[in-house]
Amino acid sequence: MNKLILSIASAVALTSPTWAIPTLQLDITGGVYDPVTETTIATTNPFTLVALYDTAHPDSTTSFFISASIIPMTSDPTSFGSFTIDGVKYGGGGPGVLNYGTPPVDTAFPSLPPHGIFPTIYAEVPFSFDPANTTPGYNTADGTTSPDTLLFQHFNINVAGLLPGVVVHFDLYDEIIKDHPADATDTDFAPFSHDAQSLDAPPVPDGGTTVL
Repeated sequence: MNKLILSIASAVALTSPTWAIPTLQLDITGGVYDPVTETTIATTNPFTLVALYDTAHPDSTTSFFISASIIPMTSDPTSFGSFTIDGVKYGGGGPGVLNYGTPPVDTAFPSLPPHGIFPTIYAEVPFSFDPANTTPGYNTADGTTSPDTLLFQHFNINVAGLLPGVVVHFDLYDEIIKDHPADATDTDFAPFSHDAQSLDAPPVPDGGTTVL
């Protein structure tokens, strides 16, 4: 399992600089990019989380997943309060399904590398991109543009129910990561420099301010 994680990490290191933007990215409408944590941070609540897919790098699946993970790490589903994704409540007695560990929810895959987030309580939301939802290409990390066309999917997030000091961290990956790990490459998940998070402390805007 560790060999698979290392092989994916090596693929990221070797191939991602050749592309102007990754195949998969996360953004937040009105959010700002924090160059220290390499994460797009929300500046308001509620906010719109945006999943992005670069059609110039075709994926072999149409099934994708958002994971919403609790920071700081916890194994107690009653320790963080609650949050909602598209009106579905997670925690606080809500109907949303919560898991403990490291996504994806599949025992066949050795899971995403922890990158300081996992193991913890998290929710996993499946979705597909609508080919009608397109936007010009851009990089969420530095705001640079690209001639590529991106597909996008919006998620309405509300974290008003979280306890003080708790934030929700978002990752994006596809079905290959879950069901066909032997075929997984760096194109099957958003690089950890292109993930997103709810507001904790006010971030400082920089050249990576989001543009969608």
